[in-house]
Amino acid sequence: MADRVMVVGGSGFIGSHLSKRLVERGDLVINYDIRPWAGELDWMMSPYKEGIIYETGSVENWPQLGAVVRQHRVNKIVHAAAPINLAYLG
Repeated sequence: MADRVMVVGGSGFIGSHLSKRLVERGDLVINYDIRPWAGELDWMMSPYKEGIIYETGSVENWPQLGAVVRQHRVNKIVHAAAPINLAYLG
């Protein structure tokens, strides 16, 4: 039976790679992140987007996160969100 997995931080590096594997496994993935995929990750995720629902949201917004869990009947959650300052990556 396929799982309904929410990947909090699913647009990041780790979250994207995990989401890809979950879709390949046959699960429905809910990507809960403050931004959608961008750049190379958006390109990498192109073939998998049909199996992924994107929901905009922050881990700091508990009521919204709970509403998304209820709306999509999530039965597993992976926390891959992390604060990041892109200015330090350059």
